Amino acid sequence: MSSVLVATNAHLGATPTGHADLEHATIEPVATPAAASRASSWWLAIGCGALDAIANVALVLALRIGDLAIVSALTAMYPAGTILLAALVLRERIAPVQWIGLALSLAAGAMLALG
Repeated sequence: MSSVLVATNAHLGATPTGHADLEHATIEPVATPAAASRASSWWLAIGCGALDAIANVALVLALRIGDLAIVSALTAMYPAGTILLAALVLRERIAPVQWIGLALSLAAGAMLALG
């Protein structure tokens, strides 16, 4: 499966110093149907927009109905989701101290929810 973000079949020359010769680089076109890629991008954007709208409605309902101290503390933990997605999707390296922080924040959130 080829990705639109990665140049496949790129032919690079080398200079006498060993650096890549980008001036004479050629990239062969990748045969991907543009319409299918564009349609899947639209569905992905629509799905993300719908999930964002649902999350905003849930947050407003929690702020109106729930205990403000608990909801605000749990809302402040939103960067944990970004870190987990970066680790899972982008394969970014998460330091051990960050894993400990994530585990402690999730434990604190669970204790807030139970208390």
